[in-house]
Amino acid sequence: YLRLAQNDGLLTDWKETERQLKEFNDRLRDGFPHPMLKVIKDVMNRELSILTDLVQAQVSISEWDFLPALLNINSTSEKLKSWKGIHVLDNQNTTREKSDPK
Repeated sequence: YLRLAQNDGLLTDWKETERQLKEFNDRLRDGFPHPMLKVIKDVMNRELSILTDLVQAQVSISEWDFLPALLNINSTSEKLKSWKGIHVLDNQNTTREKSDPK
């Protein structure tokens, strides 16, 4: 257990992964300047936010700090639920448009 907790190189360096995700997020804010790419940028921001929360939870767990990990997991769950709601609304609108012959 001690070797697992010390992260002796056999496991992923989650702090480094977290740093890289934050760096990528900063680059993403500057990218996608064209208005037509706004949807792609929004989806990538949402995915990156979820992934960052999960990696932060992993970092907290590896440091035996469970409350921040639980909060990050809860935040991720809420983001996924809201994303599912958006997806359901999009599907309903698409279905409604197909069934309405105008």
